[in-house]
Amino acid sequence: MDENEVMLLDTDDFNDSDRLVLSIISNSGKSIMRTRLQKSALVYSKVFGDIVKHIAYSFGGYSEDVDESVDTLLDVGAITDTKNGYALTPYGKNMADFLRRVSSEYVDVDAHSKQLSNALNGVSDRELVGLTYHLYPETSEGSIIKESVDRLNKTLSVNGKDLSDFDLKSFEREIKAGNPIKVTEKRGRRNGF
Repeated sequence: MDENEVMLLDTDDFNDSDRLVLSIISNSGKSIMRTRLQKSALVYSKVFGDIVKHIAYSFGGYSEDVDESVDTLLDVGAITDTKNGYALTPYGKNMADFLRRVSSEYVDVDAHSKQLSNALNGVSDRELVGLTYHLYPETSEGSIIKESVDRLNKTLSVNGKDLSDFDLKSFEREIKAGNPIKVTEKRGRRNGF
């Protein structure tokens, strides 16, 4: 069996979440931590359509589907878990390229994932958490870090506007266009969580 036949077998049972997680990791171009993966999948689902369901959780929006997809991709050898997060293996890179050639479902997910990656590339993981808490407050209910994130959010500006003035429609428009989102903290006000 050649590698394409193996990939066809490995991806035959892929669901939408598996394709999304592979695409997010592929388009990140680097290792991606679990928190960033979860928040990226949340933003993707809110902007481009609910591929994965998210619930409010201890650290904000969480999807069990994303965690299950990580396990699937680890099992087939498409990704590896490093100290710096999840990264594509050479097989995973070939798999993503293969799916871009043979799967219209993957091509659609991948195009949107690329827009998301382009838009969020300059946003740190903690800033992305802050953005998701601000823009999707329903996902932060019951969060054990909500107060810390709220303090952080008071110090953030997005594309030159205070975060409190940055609305969901503007955010989604920037994501869909793949325009880089620039998040900055006011000097001297760094708050961690």
